[in-house]
Amino acid sequence: MRNYKTTILFISLCMTVLLVTGCGLLGGGDASSAVLGSDSPEPLAGSVQTICSETCQNQGQCGTAVQQADQPQVVLLNQSGPNLSSHDILVGIGNAADVIDVRDTTVIRAANNQEQTQLRFYQLSFPQNGSTGWVAGWCIQQ
Repeated sequence: MRNYKTTILFISLCMTVLLVTGCGLLGGGDASSAVLGSDSPEPLAGSVQTICSETCQNQGQCGTAVQQADQPQVVLLNQSGPNLSSHDILVGIGNAADVIDVRDTTVIRAANNQEQTQLRFYQLSFPQNGSTGWVAGWCIQQ
C-alpha cells in the first residue's frame, strides 16, 4: 500500500511540474512580439539615446550620412508623425533625447509584400537643439 501511495505522489508531482513549465513555455510568446519596434513589452519613458541597431539599419531607419562629416552615423526621424519614410530630420547616433509620446501604429511595410504590422514609434525631444521628431522603437535605447 505504501508503494502505491509513493507512486501516486510521484506521478502527481511530475504532472504538476510539467503543467507549470508547460504553461510558462506555451504562453504565446513574449509580449514584445505583439508590437514590432521594441525589445521591451513596456514602452520606454524618460531619457533615451539614439542607436543604429541591426534591426533599425535593416529597416532603413538609420545609416551613414554622406553630407554629415561631423556625424556620419545618423537615425532618421519625421517631424509630422510616425512614419517609415519621408524623413525630415537626421540625428547623430548616441544623442540623448526625452520621450514625449509613444504610439503603436499600424504601418504597411512595402519591403514585406505590403504586410500590415503594428509598430511602436516614439516622439522624442532633443534638448541640445530643441528639435522634436518621431522614430521607430528599434532606433532608441535607455
